[in-house]
Amino acid sequence: MAVRINKRCLSAKVTWVAFVAVSLFLSSCLKNPDQDALVVYSGATMGTTYSIKVAGFPEGLDREQIKAEIDVLLERINRSMSTYIPESEISQFNRFDSTSWFSVSAIMINVLTESIRVSALTNGAFDVTVAPLVNLWGFGAKNQTLTVPSDDIINLLKKKTGYRKIKVRVVEKLIGKRYPDLTIDLSAIAKGFAVDQVGDHLENRGLKNYLVEIGGEIRTSGFKGSKTRWIVGIERPKVGERVIHQVIAMGDYSMATSGDYRNYFEKDGERFSHLIDPQSGKPINHKLASVSVIHRSCMTADAFATAFMVLGPAKAYQVALDEKLAAYFLIRGKTGFDVKMTPAFRSFLIKN
Repeated sequence: MAVRINKRCLSAKVTWVAFVAVSLFLSSCLKNPDQDALVVYSGATMGTTYSIKVAGFPEGLDREQIKAEIDVLLERINRSMSTYIPESEISQFNRFDSTSWFSVSAIMINVLTESIRVSALTNGAFDVTVAPLVNLWGFGAKNQTLTVPSDDIINLLKKKTGYRKIKVRVVEKLIGKRYPDLTIDLSAIAKGFAVDQVGDHLENRGLKNYLVEIGGEIRTSGFKGSKTRWIVGIERPKVGERVIHQVIAMGDYSMATSGDYRNYFEKDGERFSHLIDPQSGKPINHKLASVSVIHRSCMTADAFATAFMVLGPAKAYQVALDEKLAAYFLIRGKTGFDVKMTPAFRSFLIKN
């Protein structure tokens, strides 16, 4: 019985955030005459890292104070949405074995509301209740099981999932379950939400020129220097490589990327991705290797990127067209990767 695990995946700490293919900064490989003028913050959050670059930092504004404010903000989000913190809002809700209403914060309502909206638009391809199936296949908090579960077990757990089983009262800030043992996991949208929150905070402090990155999800605003836009890249979806496939000038937008090429295992010659289709309860099985979505909201881009990876190239492209989304698809071909993009994405391209 042949079993092969993606060693790159196992060498990293498995965290509450989704482990997906990400966009890369190009500041190290593109000339940037304004680099010295940047204020750079970095740190750890949500089981991953963050990097923030601010240009045109005004005199008199305390740089260390801004860093402290960002860390407090990220900790508040983590304390709300991390399933790895026993007393977080989401952990308490997951232990709440009742169908009664449960009081949560405004940020939790915000993220859950958008999650359900994207779920509805993608016919359930995005589903924050799918964690039991992810765990079953060995891609959750516990170590990989390296076993393929039976259809009976999969069907049993499918009965305990489904985004339509979540109840939300926005005004009252209440959420609930239609079944007591329902659980939620916001790892496929929370990073994007955190990026938005940090960007909004910087703007509220008068900082209009910045690049915020958390675990690969990115938001940019303004300029990195005099009339010089921020430049980011889409990574080529290949294990063992860190190569830029396409360069992007985003402007005042966000970008999230999802892929299936770094977190998987192989058994008896078959490849099993960490991305689980909520409809089948099984790992995705199609040619789409990665997808990048550009949107004003990084939270929205994050959710749609995951949903599109589940849907596959044809269905995802149609949803992207219907919703007028800027989406970039890298599809496995016979000799490499085929590119497909929506019309809305083309304006962001920088030709090589």
